[in-house]
Amino acid sequence: MTISRRRPTTIAILALTALLSPALTSVHAAPSLVFDPPRVELGVIEGDDVVPYSIRIRNDGDETLIIESVNTTCGCTVATLADSLIQPGESVEVSGTYDSRKMTGEIRKTIFLRSNDDSRKRAVLMIKAFVVRGVSLSKKRIHFASVRPKEESVRTIEIRSDSSIPLKIESVSLTHDYFCWNIEELERPGDYKIDIILDPPKGNMALKDSVVIRTNIEEFREFYVPIVGRIKARGKRKL
Repeated sequence: MTISRRRPTTIAILALTALLSPALTSVHAAPSLVFDPPRVELGVIEGDDVVPYSIRIRNDGDETLIIESVNTTCGCTVATLADSLIQPGESVEVSGTYDSRKMTGEIRKTIFLRSNDDSRKRAVLMIKAFVVRGVSLSKKRIHFASVRPKEESVRTIEIRSDSSIPLKIESVSLTHDYFCWNIEELERPGDYKIDIILDPPKGNMALKDSVVIRTNIEEFREFYVPIVGRIKARGKRKL
């Protein structure tokens, strides 16, 4: 006896696909929590100062992101969420303050966010700062805004010492070779001027670096000043 097997008809296959599609979609649809930028960099701040900050939470998923709670590690850090519901492709702001009272040196604080993102139910946002006492800086952050490739640009930061021990800068370093620096001691002992010189490479890119400064003062043996900005190439002219 010969038994023949029929192949499913096209109509049957389409009907089965239509039935399964919603179930498959619901399995894969999910929210995705992203910090933008990935951390809070406050740079150098003075002791007993209250510094504001803000960062955005973005939903890169395809379901509504629900922020269930926001908690900080200590009373020195305050965090406020603008909205707990974030639609796909949208973002909301987290803002707050950091109080450097009684703090010295490198500081790392964390903010914990609980959400319905199963891949990171307890997301951690890091806040970094360096608290100095007895030293003041003319800039807490060096910003180059938008610069053109191969157009040299200079930013200056002044460091003034209020310490009983005269400040001496022992070294200055940067990560990327398109930055260089020049240091000059000012009239008053312990005061310095540092020029940060950018020789932008070709192409479009975001600038992200830090000036790392080493001193002779034990309380702030090493601290950093963030560098941000963007290199923006000229667009081609249309004929």
